[in-house]
Amino acid sequence: MDIKHILQDALGYLVAPVSVAKGHFSQGLILYSNMLKFFNSNYKDTVDYLIASYKFGSFTKIREFVDFRERLCNSLQFATAFVEHTILSLILESDNHEATEATIDSLQINPDVESTKSENLRDNRDLNIMLSWTSPEKQVSNTMKQKSMEAEVVWWQMRSILVRAIVACASCWRQSHVEKKDFDNCLVTNGIQQLHLDTLGDLVKKLASLVEIQKAESYILSEDIVQAPTRPRLVSNIEGRFLFPVVHLFKDLLVLKRLQDDNGRGSGERLN
Repeated sequence: MDIKHILQDALGYLVAPVSVAKGHFSQGLILYSNMLKFFNSNYKDTVDYLIASYKFGSFTKIREFVDFRERLCNSLQFATAFVEHTILSLILESDNHEATEATIDSLQINPDVESTKSENLRDNRDLNIMLSWTSPEKQVSNTMKQKSMEAEVVWWQMRSILVRAIVACASCWRQSHVEKKDFDNCLVTNGIQQLHLDTLGDLVKKLASLVEIQKAESYILSEDIVQAPTRPRLVSNIEGRFLFPVVHLFKDLLVLKRLQDDNGRGSGERLN
């Protein structure tokens, strides 16, 4: 199945997540890369359309093109594609710690800043691609669409926090490595390292809080309706408790980092 242009936004949710779920990470990375190319070229293309509309006097189309651009910029599929592409890049290109650092540097992600606000996200998925002549109770309801949207937004939040936490974690340990090399094992806590360490702690708390809250939520969608949205990935991860080891791993890394800093300060005092 091949999707192009605006279908990347409307039907992308049917293709790329399936490839990743089946273990085809390389293919998933290609699909998400194509999505990002479409979304990133959206701004430039829209400007060209606006100029053409003004040039030929189609002033009524200007508002439509502006709304179209904003809808794509705030697309849930765009935000999800960026996060999933980042995670797949880390998985496929991180053969060693140095490669991981290089990949993170190329991504240019600031762990202290949330690039997209969840309340601004728009659900542009086409959930009515198949016609249905069944009875009303067997058709996709607005409540079902809203539930699906909420689950996908929470899933995006978790994945976004995960990416930022990985970047913050790598930054903390890289900073320690530099200090260790330059100061003969005398670790000195500087502002950047402490800032990212605090950020990592905040992100771990947010992720743990989201996981705990979602344990009590219900996003079960009817499996009897053919046109129903796909089962949220959030549900499978919560039911399988796959996110709990991730949270505990980050907590352990925080403990190790703080112990390392404490030992480093103790060594520094003895050297003085």
